[in-house]
Amino acid sequence: MSDNSFEEDVFAEEEIIDLSKYFRRIRSHWKVVLYWAAGAFVIGCLVALSTPRKYTVVSKLAPELSSTATNRLSSLASLVGMSSTVLGTTDAIYPMVYPELVHSSEFLADLFDVPVTFKDGKDTITAGFYEYLTEYNKKSILGTVMSAPFLIIGLFTDKKEEDSTAVVDPFHFTQKQGKVVRLLTKQITAEIDKKTMMITIKVTMPDALVAATISRAVNENLQNYVTHYRTQKALKDCGYYEKLHDEAQAAYYEALQTYSNYTDSHQGVSMKSYMIESERLNNEASLKYQLYNSTAQQLQAAKAKVQQETPVFAEIISPTVPLKPVNSRKKMALAFAFVGGILGCGYALWRYRKEDTV
Repeated sequence: MSDNSFEEDVFAEEEIIDLSKYFRRIRSHWKVVLYWAAGAFVIGCLVALSTPRKYTVVSKLAPELSSTATNRLSSLASLVGMSSTVLGTTDAIYPMVYPELVHSSEFLADLFDVPVTFKDGKDTITAGFYEYLTEYNKKSILGTVMSAPFLIIGLFTDKKEEDSTAVVDPFHFTQKQGKVVRLLTKQITAEIDKKTMMITIKVTMPDALVAATISRAVNENLQNYVTHYRTQKALKDCGYYEKLHDEAQAAYYEALQTYSNYTDSHQGVSMKSYMIESERLNNEASLKYQLYNSTAQQLQAAKAKVQQETPVFAEIISPTVPLKPVNSRKKMALAFAFVGGILGCGYALWRYRKEDTV
């Protein structure tokens, strides 16, 4: 046992000596490591300066659900990690599909006309969101270099220039509109917490004010879409009952006017036929009034149903203009320098190992 422990100590000592040898090699050629780190730092600065800033706005919404589940559904939902309210709702558009709704073509196309304010150099410009993305959203230098071969190929191809004022049709986008929609699916994301049903919406744009404006527009459009779906049947019913109410009201007023005209024209007449006709007109007006009163009640109930079906969204975190970009240029340059230093250390170790074998 003592011999084995002695051998382990010797091997451990040799490993420590080897590591210290590596450190001495790196320290003796610290200039090489410094050159690598400095070169990588310069490259990092160039990449950072050519990369446009990105600002991300995060907002959170808590939607109201239409119904709650029973205890049996609650226990079933807990087994699959979902909220019990999802299994209890009868809505086709429930919170779990909100991320898909945000990425739908029709939803993103509705954002094209949102007015945004941004700075182009020293000028402050207000334009439509689609115009901002296609005319003022400048590519980075690296992106321009990467796309240069495709631009050269495009010069030799017979390609018609698209009209920027073309009508936006979500069913048939133009090529330019399709590219914008694909870009927005990456810059606008929505996530749903399966347990709390809280929606987190993230919008990333090169301009801070544009990011906050579009984030607010996404929140409003999402609420409008869900509200329209939840209330469209109730609104149709309300319109139907309003039509019945107007017809019943007109019929009642007509019957009442006929009865009053008949009684006014036969004052002082005591004939039996007059009394029978007067009673008939009075009964007809009473029936029309009962129908008018019934439709009025139904109309009020339909209006209350519309208000009941209108969902409420609680804005837990509202969109605000971000003060700092998410891609810090300083951190990017320092990261390049760190990676360059590691590569410099590897180069120094490889160089000395090669010299030792010579």
